[in-house]
Formats: sequence, structure tokens, C-alpha cells
Amino acid sequence: MRSYPVVGLLPTFARDPVNTLVRLAQEQGGVAVLPLGRRRIYLVTSPAGVQHVLKDHAGNFIKGRTMDVARPLLGESLVAAEGETWRRLRRLVQPAFSRHYVMNMVDVIADTVTSFFPQWDALAESKKPINLVDMMMEVTLSIIARIMFSVDIVEEEERLLSAFDRAMNALNRIAWSPWPRLSSLYVRALPGFRRAKATLDEVVYHIIRSRRANGTERKDLLAILMGARDAETGTSLSDREVRDQVMTVFLAGHETTALALSWGWYLLGTHPETYRRLQEEVDDVLGGKTVTRDRIGALRYTRMVVDETLRLYPTVWVTARDTVEDDVVDGVPIPGGARVVISPYVTHRDPHLWPAPEAFDPERFREGVPEHLPLFGYYPFSGGPRKCLGYLLAPLEMTIILALMAQRYHITLVPGYPVRPRPVLTLRPHPGVFVWLDRRH
Repeated sequence: MRSYPVVGLLPTFARDPVNTLVRLAQEQGGVAVLPLGRRRIYLVTSPAGVQHVLKDHAGNFIKGRTMDVARPLLGESLVAAEGETWRRLRRLVQPAFSRHYVMNMVDVIADTVTSFFPQWDALAESKKPINLVDMMMEVTLSIIARIMFSVDIVEEEERLLSAFDRAMNALNRIAWSPWPRLSSLYVRALPGFRRAKATLDEVVYHIIRSRRANGTERKDLLAILMGARDAETGTSLSDREVRDQVMTVFLAGHETTALALSWGWYLLGTHPETYRRLQEEVDDVLGGKTVTRDRIGALRYTRMVVDETLRLYPTVWVTARDTVEDDVVDGVPIPGGARVVISPYVTHRDPHLWPAPEAFDPERFREGVPEHLPLFGYYPFSGGPRKCLGYLLAPLEMTIILALMAQRYHITLVPGYPVRPRPVLTLRPHPGVFVWLDRRH
């Protein structure tokens, strides 16, 4: 790949970030150097290198300045915190994402999806093209609201989606800024971002304060966060800390899942045989009924489609770290203070790990994650001590939504809308996934 004087690969990277990283790894190996102007960014994609950074030597690879981009919206949440603050938050928040709690959400997720059927039936009757991304954003936002607050947000849904969209558009403008702290100040000053954040804060703080005032006992995510006590210090989360965790779950729990579902439907639309097999399984397992905790395990092929979608299009396609001290990763020296980028998107396309890596083949996951893979050969939810807490909830939610939609509707891609990845903070299908929705009989 041609590198230019002074600017390095900056023009190439700006035009096509995703394929630039894939080609760089192919040319240089599992630890590559990405020259962007005066900066040298280290791209780590070999499983051994990723394990070194995210797990074995995680203390030397901190989020640091990399979270300055998201901090204006998320505050000092679990994903942004470091050191003892992070350890305390992790102890308090992790119980809310236990396997037991997540599996108890099956009925909530299924009921929320079916509540959208009248709205989607009307879209099917209209015979008009629909951007599936918008549909998935709506349903996943409603699901995460019920999981967090035990309430519907139908009246607030449009306002919240608009606010999230405006806030994310502002953050995406600085996603690859070489001056994250300066860019963070710039975003905070934008009137559109400030209004969007104010809307989100208004809704979240109103729910938190109402819950504290009413003293209502619930078994939702908010109740777990508000009632959590640190076993080591005896402290609980302040309203501001609860707000920051809720905002992070709100964003991660609906945007990333919605985008992954959109990619899944796009892949099914371009692979009719896979789509047919998924529908056959759904019809056989559900028999016209809804998804329940007893039936979810039998939707094996649907889950395989989910896992293969997350391999090809992990919505958190890159994650960044800053080195504290000099280190050696997979034989390559990396100085202290350097920026290190990890990309599951690139690792998942390594032909040494995945035969025909660009092909969509759910059969790869027939027995779960392939046994021959090293630990970090597949990591759509990152890994190590800072692994995404939603690694159980997101695939479960995707499986239920795919199954219930495939049971009731047939989805056909509208021709003339080629989809390509738009990599910002998340991996978005651009310009969208436009479909026709038809009721199945």
C-alpha cells in the first residue's frame, strides 16, 4: 500500500478505513504500523497479539484518551473509567448482566417484538420500500427500555431516537480525530449535540428520580443498578453514576444490536438458501407460537446465523488502547504512549483462521465457536477483563428478533441499493438496508 510523504496513509485511510486496515494486516502481518500524518498507530489483529493487549497485559493498555470521543455523551461510565473507579463500577454493574438475569428477559424481548406486529403489518400492506435499519432501531430501543425500566417508551420513542441519532452524528464526526480532547470540547459546544444530550438526560434522570421518590420495587436493570452495594466499600451508585451506566446501556443495547440485525437481514437477503433454512427451523421449532425460554435453545441454526453475522460485521469493529509503558506485542516493540488499535473485523477475515473468510457460512458455528480457533480468533464483544457486558444479551436478543420476524414476514431486498460498510464509532450499513416486507401465510 502506497504511503505518502508527511501524511502517510491518511488519504487512503480517510477514503476507505475498513479495507485499508484489512490490506495493512495482509501486507504486514498481525501487528502492523499505520502512519497517519505524524502519528504511528499500531494495528494488532493476530489472536496472540490481541490476547496480549486485551487480556494478558491489559493493565498496560488503557482506554485513556481514546474515550475522549464518547465521554461527552457517556460520561464516566464503565466503558470509559480506569483503575479503581473502573473496578468499583464493574463490581456494581456486572450482576445486572448475569446469565440468570439475561435468560429471564426472553419473555420481555419476545413480547416487545410482537407488540410491533400491527405497525409492521401496516408497513407490509403499504408495499413501500422500508429502511430496515430504522425498524431495528425502534424495536431494540423499546426492548432495552423495558429491560432497564420495566416501562414502554412509545410516547418518547421518536424523540429519543432522534436525540440518539443527532448525538451519534456529532460523535461520529470526530471518531478518528488526531486530537480527541480538543475534538471532545468542540462536540460539547455544538448546539445540536447539547440539545440532544439534554433530551436524553431529561428522560433518564426523570425515571431515576421518580423511582427513588416512589420507592417502587421492580426487578429490572435500573433496580439492580440503584440497589447495588459494593461488597468492599459499602458504597452505592450516585444518580450521576446511574445515569452514565444507563446511557451506555441505552446506546450499546439498542444501536449496536440494531445494526447487527440490519447486517443479518442484508446477508439473509443476499443468501436465499440460508434464509430458507432459517425459516424452516423457525416454523418447525415454534410451530406458530412465540419464542420462550424452553424453545430458544432449539433455534440452533438461527443462532448460527447470528454468530456468522457478528463474525463478518462486528458492529464495534475497532477498539483502541493507549500504552502506559514500552511493550512487545507478538515480537513487535511498541513504545509507551502509543495508540494501539484492535479490529475484530480484520481478525475475522484472516484466511489462516477462517477459510473463505469473506463468505457468509453459518455452518462454521454448527458446534459453536470452532475448536481449532485460538482464544482471540473470534471476539465480536472484545475480551479480557473489559469484555462487553452485553455478550450474552445481544446474541439472545438477535436470535429472538430474527426468529419472530422470519416466522411472520418474508423480507426481500430492494434492488438498486448496494450496501457497503460505513465505519464510524460503529459499523453501519450504508446507505441503509432497504426492503419490501410481506406477510407470510
